Amino acid sequence: MANSIKKKDIICEISKMSGLRKADCANVLKSIIKTVQNILLSGHSVSFAGLGSFKVKKCKNRQARDLRTGQVIFISGKNKVSFKPTVGMRKLVQKAEVPND
Repeated sequence: MANSIKKKDIICEISKMSGLRKADCANVLKSIIKTVQNILLSGHSVSFAGLGSFKVKKCKNRQARDLRTGQVIFISGKNKVSFKPTVGMRKLVQKAEVPND
């Protein structure tokens, strides 16, 4: 698996690109994340041009089987966040040379 980029790394990159202080970039990123969370909790989707869209999908209740005992179990439904990249982002990633670990 590739090395994971952390929030602090993103803040450093934004700071370098924008010339803003790291503290200001951290506050802006924190505000963006909180705003996206609030919008998703209100039942709406969030779209970023050039990146993609986030939305909440509802998973239905379902039935499964315990493989050890063979007993039927019920799994309750839940909400999950779904991300769909834009066409441009998909094409960019498909063309990219991504290093393997």
